Parts: sequence; structure tokens; C-alpha cells
Amino acid sequence: MKASESLAHSLVDQGIDTVFGVLGDANLFMGDHLIREHGTRYVGATHEAIAVSMALGFARVSGKLGVATVTHGPGLTNTITALVDGVRARTPMLLVAGDTSPAELDHSQQIDQAALVAATGAGWVPVRSADTVAVDVATAIRRASTEQRPIVLNVPIDISRQETEYRKAPVVVPLERSVGADPDALDRAVGLIASAARPLILAGRGVVLADAGAAVVALAEQLGAPLCTTLLASGLFSDDAFNLGIHGTLAHDVALDAISEADCVVVLGASLNRHTTDRGTLLRGKRVVQVDIEAAQIGVHVDVDVAVVGDIRRVAQAMSDMLRSVDHGPSSFRSPTLRTMLSNDTNDNADLSTETHLDPRTALKLFDRILPSERTVAVDTGRFMLQALTMPVPEPTALVTSHAFGSIGLGMGNAIGAAVAR
Repeated sequence: MKASESLAHSLVDQGIDTVFGVLGDANLFMGDHLIREHGTRYVGATHEAIAVSMALGFARVSGKLGVATVTHGPGLTNTITALVDGVRARTPMLLVAGDTSPAELDHSQQIDQAALVAATGAGWVPVRSADTVAVDVATAIRRASTEQRPIVLNVPIDISRQETEYRKAPVVVPLERSVGADPDALDRAVGLIASAARPLILAGRGVVLADAGAAVVALAEQLGAPLCTTLLASGLFSDDAFNLGIHGTLAHDVALDAISEADCVVVLGASLNRHTTDRGTLLRGKRVVQVDIEAAQIGVHVDVDVAVVGDIRRVAQAMSDMLRSVDHGPSSFRSPTLRTMLSNDTNDNADLSTETHLDPRTALKLFDRILPSERTVAVDTGRFMLQALTMPVPEPTALVTSHAFGSIGLGMGNAIGAAVAR
């Protein structure tokens, strides 16, 4: 068989059943094999950036690997903005890109694709030969999963046309990332938390990825701590009476008051970027314990008092156990007064609509009432997004954003990918 057919076989054998793309000379035959021979769901796009955005939206909602394919030269250059967004949002994705033959130096679409991809921060895996296609596909998929970023699988067109004998590569199994925390770091963290009068828990996307929501809620109840989230964990604690919602520049007034009163913040799976901390002002004067599975994510944006590296669910459970072992009682921060204030409409703003203009907050309230509560909300970038991002969602994967690179225009692709995933 041709290497293009081997490439299609390899993707299917690795469990890929949905591909987004724009077909051209260098990926046309692979796409044909996927659709005709394997029944793969192929979702065509009108532009390569949209194809990559679709794959990113699909990955963000489904939790699976998003896969897109484009041809060489301008097919790849058109993906750059979306690729950077995927890198900065740390979204696992595979982009299968064709490449011109290295022998055709005068080809009008020839460009140094490796250098181009390197500038985006995405990973690069070249298909080395027709006989190594299956292994190279497996390598790219494994790297996308472990490195939590887009990986470009580069397939020169002359290789894709060569004959080969297909040899299946081992199926990539996602690694279980479960690391126990250092006991000394855990002791210091619990000691600091236990001495707090008004502890607050801030949960990020890391809590969602670790499926640690229940463990975090139990820890909050043990501490008597209100709960809040980053934007990417929106909806995680929607059923909790002491859910403050988003911590940061999107926080409502009741949440901001509670955040300002906290004397200790337990940060779980959040990087504490400038939006989450309002450039550090929301953490000023507070002691901070930051927990993450990746040491490189701790202390990047703000100084922390105690750093704990470990699986978030295991760390949260261990903290709860240690507090119970010393009969630590909950603080009074979860007060009846705070519960009452949170039960009221925290977005009850005056309607500033006129005869010719509509207050976007009013429009969003109407949408909230009209649309089903089980919804997926995709938000593009622009001045409107500050209001749109506060629309309630039932759980974190139901909010799909494309803001990591600050580019307008990626939202529709993400929305279509999310809809396909649903």
C-alpha cells in the first residue's frame, strides 16, 4: 500500500475516529482513505485556522485528542494563530501536515515548516520514511498527550506516495499522572492552612483534569472555606452554597468582598495568571499555598508561601485526613450571612439599554432564561467577552474559550468542534 494509506490506518488503529481539516495535494489521499475505507468522521473547514480551532474545541469538550489535517506551505502557515492558541492553552492536539518534497526547491509552496512550527511553541515530529509511518504517528500522539500541547506530524509528499508494508504500532495508552506529595511540603502546607482564620480555596483546570472536584469540596467543608474557580474551571462548584464563582477580574461584587477578607488561599491546579489574580492585587497580604502536578507551574506568576507538587486529588484527600487527625474544626468563614448574599442574584445590575442600544448584560440574562441549563457556551475574543464569559455553565468543559493568544476569530471553529464532540 501507499504510505498515505498506511498513515490513515495508523490514525484509526490509535483510536482516532474524528478528523477536521482542509484537503490539498499533500493530504488528499490520506483523507480519502480515512473517509472511504475507515468511515472516519471528517469535518471539512473553509480555512485551515478553523480546522485547527475545531480540533481544539473538540479536545477541550471531549477530553480526547483533537486531530486536524492540512496540506503543505500556505496550508500550514494559515494554522499558525490557532496553533499558538492551542499551545498557550495547553491543549493536546495532533496536526497532520503535508510537506513539499525536499527535492523541489523551486516549488511555489515550499517553506521551512520546522522553523515555522518552532515559532509557535508546538511540537514537531517528522515522518522519517514510508516504513516508519505507524511508529511516527504513535510518537506524535504520545507527545501530544504527555506534553499537553499541539504536535505537528510532518509528512513530506514524496514519502506519502511511496509503497510500504503496513506494520501496526503499539496503541498509545494515556499515562496516569498520579504523584504523591513530599511529606514535609504537605506538613508545612497543612500547618499554614490550619492556622488561617478565613481560608479560601481556588480551583483551576488542574482540578478538572484530575477529577478532584469531590475531594476539593470535602477539604473546603473541613476548613470552612468558601470555594472559587479560575475561568477554565467555571461551573465546577455550581451546586455548592458557598461557591463564589470566578476568582479574578470577572468576579462579582459579593465574591470580591469575600476574597478581600480571606487571609489564606489554597490554590489547586491553577497557574495564578494576571487575570485570575488581577495582576497580583487579589492575593496581596494573604498567605498562599499552591498545589500542582507540575512543579514548573508553581510560583510562575506570584510568590507563594508553600509549594506542594503532587496529584491534586491525592493532596486534597491527604490534607483532609491530616486536619481530621488533629480534630481541626472549620472556620466561621462559611457564615449564614455569606450564604444569604450568595443566594441572591449576584449579577443584578441596572439595565442600561436605550431605544437604540441593548445592554449586553440584559441580553445574556435573557439567553440564560431561554436556553436549556444543560448547555455548551463558546466565546470568541472581543470587547463583548467580559460579559459573555459570565454566562452560567453546568460544568467546566461546557465553557469553550479561545483567548490564550488574544486573537479574534477563533471562536466559531471552537464552537463547531465542541458541537461535534457533544
